[in-house]
Amino acid sequence: PAAPGISKPWTGGVLNLGWAANTETDLKDYQVRRASYSGFADVDMVIAATILAPNTTHQDGGLANATTYYYKIIARDTAGNASVFGFQNWGTPGQDLTAPLAGVTSPAANAFINGLTTISGTSSDGQSGVTNVSLRILRTSDNYYWGGGSWVGPVSSVAVVGTTAWTYTGLSGANLTNGTTYQTQVWATDAVSNAGTVVTSTFTFDTSVPVSLVTTPAGGSRTNNLITISGTSSDTSPGSVSTVQVQIKRNSDTYYWDGFTWGGPGTWLSGTGTTNWTLSGSSLPVWVDGSSYTVASRAQDTAGNVETPGAGNTFTFDTTAPGAPAGVGVTNPWSGGVLNL
Repeated sequence: PAAPGISKPWTGGVLNLGWAANTETDLKDYQVRRASYSGFADVDMVIAATILAPNTTHQDGGLANATTYYYKIIARDTAGNASVFGFQNWGTPGQDLTAPLAGVTSPAANAFINGLTTISGTSSDGQSGVTNVSLRILRTSDNYYWGGGSWVGPVSSVAVVGTTAWTYTGLSGANLTNGTTYQTQVWATDAVSNAGTVVTSTFTFDTSVPVSLVTTPAGGSRTNNLITISGTSSDTSPGSVSTVQVQIKRNSDTYYWDGFTWGGPGTWLSGTGTTNWTLSGSSLPVWVDGSSYTVASRAQDTAGNVETPGAGNTFTFDTTAPGAPAGVGVTNPWSGGVLNL
């Protein structure tokens, strides 16, 4: 027979052997010989097993971990004839003492979300392999756990699908409370029952929509100098505003400024800042004397909630000076020290 193939199953003290079958019709069995050094002599061989044909595999157990063992195989027929030894092969059994790793990839750590369909993650193990991933979901407001259909007081786990890449779809936004933080707790178990460390991650469910306001220019105002549009924004705690956008409309033709030219449909420009925001410099158009414009704003928060913008502030740009007064008439009312103009 050819040299046996050998694999290490990571169960401790075990090697798995396999070899190509002898095709002779009167084959009886195979003898598996084992020794503790390479090129071993017959006197040092131990008959590890006798395997009846047509079987061609053997699990050699009771071995010492981290010790190398050498194997040869002979074939025997029903008349008692034995083949020469096949080629030698060797293996070193090992015990898997390394725990697997696991983690959540979505929702991301410390994320703010406004919807949920899937919790997902990964796991890994460099030895016997991951066989199971366990997931717990904690509602931090009252320390209740998701039980698969409702929130329950006792510690509870839910079953995920997959191992190295796993998912859980049994929790949706309908089961979450606005403004509440949740903690995922995940760990993996390998083929020899090593359990990994519990890895935690949090996310916050946020469906509150932020608000924003244009403060400059004021609604209904007239101005002859506008180099900065500014305003404010806010969001309901624990949410926070991530961006504020500004829209500028020229009311004479309802065209919108896109940062370079006037056109349509409505274009939103990104402001600088959040709680106090501005839009200035080259982001603004050249204002035309006597023209009316409307400026609106909208805010977006870290969970992706976007404000529905209001009507905005309408103002008129006016650089035309008033006309000079007509000639002044003067009368003397004879009241002393007084002139009427």
